[in-house]
Amino acid sequence: PYTYKLVEDFNWNFDDTHENNAESIFELLIEDVGGTDLWGDGENINSTQSNARPKEYAAAEVGGWYEANPTQQIMDIFWKEKDKDGNFDYRARCSVAWDYEGCTYYQRPFREVFAQDKWKTYWILKYQNWKTQKDEPAPPKSFINERAIRYADVLLMLAEAYMNKGALDTSIGYINQIRRRANLSDYSGPITKEGVFEDLVHQRAIEFFVEGERFYDLRRWGLLEQTLKTCDDTRYKNYQTGKSDNINKFNYFPIPAKELDTNPLCTPSEGW
Repeated sequence: PYTYKLVEDFNWNFDDTHENNAESIFELLIEDVGGTDLWGDGENINSTQSNARPKEYAAAEVGGWYEANPTQQIMDIFWKEKDKDGNFDYRARCSVAWDYEGCTYYQRPFREVFAQDKWKTYWILKYQNWKTQKDEPAPPKSFINERAIRYADVLLMLAEAYMNKGALDTSIGYINQIRRRANLSDYSGPITKEGVFEDLVHQRAIEFFVEGERFYDLRRWGLLEQTLKTCDDTRYKNYQTGKSDNINKFNYFPIPAKELDTNPLCTPSEGW
C-alpha cells in the first residue's frame, strides 16, 4: 500500500512546489491564509499559518536577521567528496550558498549580493525562499511545508540497523541509494563495520543538514561530547553542556527511584 521513494531531485524536498511528494512520510502543512501575526497572540482573525525561518536565516543584504550560519566544520564535510562529474555534492549546493562559480542567492550571483569582505561567508539555503524571492520581506512569512520524516531517513536508519547486525552488504545497498541520488559513486570503502559507519555518519550529516537530526545522531552514536568540544567558547565551553563533567548522563532518562527500590535487577542509568 505504500509507494514511498526518493524523489528525483533532492531540492524538491525543501520548496513549496513539490510538497507532499513521494519521499515525504510526514510533513507540517504551512499555508497562506492571510493574517500578519506570527508571534503568539493566540488564535485570532489576524493569525497566520506561516513561519519565520527564512527571515531568521537570511543575510541582512536580502532583508534577513542572519541568526544562523553553517560552520566551517559542516562545510568541510560537504566538500569532502565530489560527485561523478567533479562537482561539489549536489546536496551541498542545495543546502548552502557560498562563493563558488554559478552560485546564486536570492536570484542574484553570490558576489553581487555580498561585498568582498563577505565572500568567505556561508548561508543556509534549505527551506529558504532564495529561488522565488529577491529578499525576505516584513512581516516574515514562509509557506514552505516542513518535512518532518523523509524516506531518505528510513533508508539510512535501515542501513544503520543492518550495519549493527553485521549485514554490511545490505547496509551498503541502502547507503548507495542515497549516494546515487546525489550523483556520487557507489560506496567503495572498506567492507567493515568501521568503514561503513564512517560513510553513514558522513551521509547523514549532509543529507539532513538543518533538519534537526544531527544532535540526536551524535548522541545515539556516543559522539556528542567529543563533537561539541570542537566548537568555540561561545558555542560550547560557556554553555551549560560545556560546564558539565559528564554530559553522557543525559543520553538516557534516569530509571525512576521507585523502580530501583522495588526491582533488585534494576541498576541506575549512567551518571545518575
